[in-house]
Amino acid sequence: MGGVLLLLLAGISPSEWHPVIPLFLGLLLIGISHILTPCRDQITRWWRQRLLSWSCPLRRPSPRDRFK
Repeated sequence: MGGVLLLLLAGISPSEWHPVIPLFLGLLLIGISHILTPCRDQITRWWRQRLLSWSCPLRRPSPRDRFK
């Protein structure tokens, strides 16, 4: 969102304000967002899997179970 706003600011600002800085900052923020989106999706899948395994834990047999 911030990257898009910076790009809009660069597009509507007068040339005396040097719109190159918001332009490149906006592009940088959009690029970082696109790079990190798959990481966030993977972390979400990992946490869901982890929460499901906590809700119904599998009990490991103890060594004493062999002698029952």
